[in-house]
Amino acid sequence: MVCSFFILKQKNMKTINLLQTFVLFLNLSTFAIAQNKCCSISTVAPEINTTTSGTSIDLNQMTVTPTLTVNASPDLPNVEYIITKKGVAALDSQGQPSSIGGGGDVIIGTDVDGVFIPANQTRYNIALAAGDMFDVMAIGYDLALIQELTDSLLNGSNGNGQPCCNMFSLMAIVLSEPALAGFCDTLNNAGIYSGADVTSFEDVLTVFSPFVEDQFSVEAIVYVFDLINGNGTYISPECGGTASNDFVPYGLNGGERYTYHATTTVLANTCCSSATVAPELNPGLHGTLIATNENTPSPVLAVNASPDLPTVEYLITKRNEAALDALGQPDTTQGGGDVVIGADEDGIFMPMDKTRHGVTLVVGDTFDITAIGYDLSVWQTLVDSILNGMQNGQPCCDLFSLLATASNKPYLAGFCDSIANLGISGAGDLNNMEELLPIFEELNNTQISLNSLVATFELLNNNGTYISPDCGGTGSNNFIPYGIHLEKQYAYVVDNPLVVEKLSEVSLFMLYPNPANTDALNVYFTTKEVVDLTINLFDALGQRVHSQVLGNVSGDFNTTIPVHNLASGMYYVELTDGRNNQLLKVIVE
Repeated sequence: MVCSFFILKQKNMKTINLLQTFVLFLNLSTFAIAQNKCCSISTVAPEINTTTSGTSIDLNQMTVTPTLTVNASPDLPNVEYIITKKGVAALDSQGQPSSIGGGGDVIIGTDVDGVFIPANQTRYNIALAAGDMFDVMAIGYDLALIQELTDSLLNGSNGNGQPCCNMFSLMAIVLSEPALAGFCDTLNNAGIYSGADVTSFEDVLTVFSPFVEDQFSVEAIVYVFDLINGNGTYISPECGGTASNDFVPYGLNGGERYTYHATTTVLANTCCSSATVAPELNPGLHGTLIATNENTPSPVLAVNASPDLPTVEYLITKRNEAALDALGQPDTTQGGGDVVIGADEDGIFMPMDKTRHGVTLVVGDTFDITAIGYDLSVWQTLVDSILNGMQNGQPCCDLFSLLATASNKPYLAGFCDSIANLGISGAGDLNNMEELLPIFEELNNTQISLNSLVATFELLNNNGTYISPDCGGTGSNNFIPYGIHLEKQYAYVVDNPLVVEKLSEVSLFMLYPNPANTDALNVYFTTKEVVDLTINLFDALGQRVHSQVLGNVSGDFNTTIPVHNLASGMYYVELTDGRNNQLLKVIVE
């Protein structure tokens, strides 16, 4: 049956080509006003709402949730979104504009829910820059059917006992598409070994790729769907066919595209609701000199994080020191970035204490501090469930073996072992961002930069529906809230160390009770010689709320600070001689 089909096709190739050209002309002339769909007269393609098309959006800002003016019909149970770069043609294997399906703009990504960061969308080394326009359009299809077809083609045998994969050698000759001969190998090399490895339309494009041997446009997708459906009668049931044409339903409307205009106005990266607000540092201290053994001052937030980000900490990066990948090359995840050398709960630390991957700070270096808001409890639950949870009687850790194969990232198979080797066995081992950093690095197999950190958050949020509640998921995407503003940073330049006389005359500096739950906080210290001292109290924003000149002090000394009129929270008590200081934290209840 299959062989006779190919002979028939060869004998009538010229006629078929003429018909295809005529049909192609008709398709192109009506593409902008009609749906491309298959497989029944009742099939309805999803149509995206384009009434506010032309919206400006920052490259690092999440797109809005798309709305559909027309919902897909029941035979198209899966609706996803295709992103194309406007005015940039998809190219063929010769580097010329592709003519498949009539040609069209290049596809630079797909997304399961249409909510994505434009800077993350890249394909064929084509990315978005400020001033670019990009389109988002909806496509409806049946993922389960494509999974079944893919599985049968890769692993099935026809009625004659021949592997279904053999069909593609003949098809490559008949259709003059040499790439088809290696169809099964191409999919295997991309990490697709069965239908179970096809989980989104991004994977569907991989399955379709041998049919085009070009960059993908929307028109090329239509071409492949129609090619498969037009030859459905010649694909045996053993190889995933249904003995009829029009067996792979799909629907899209090329005329209904939501257009965005990419801008450079830097906005915060946030998830997971429109009300989420990232904390922003007051960037007014750029270039401040600070000694390697001097504490940084308390950071001042210009914008506080919203309530869904209950934990605010600070990330420290070394400027012009690239985060490296597993091969020791600068990591390019989401554009790459400076390496993270540590995190700090309150942003008060000595530069000499921050080191990671052997990267330290020396005199002349510049380092940046960036605020990040997140929900520590969500991460504790997720990590604890993954490490110790069970799903259907299997450890949640087994998920990473499948993920390693599906994503062609072998290192993920050992994720749980790697985390355990770091001393992380459950939620109790994760108390701050510093302890979370190794987890982000294991997920990326790279040193962490701020950009790769955002990419990790987005990767998990985009795949949230695949993480079961038993393994710490919530059954939905966007389940890990976070907020970070990459352009709102303190920048410090490392200076020579302070002389050891830094308040060395003062010892046994103590505060009690701590937490302070009475009207006054007791301060005790002792000095070895006469020192002219002042005591200050700062709130968490670095604002001085109390000051007391002690004058010349010698020996043991006691004083009190009134706290009865202070709001509950964290404060800092500073003992200073005007040049050097000592700081202690206190909680006021």
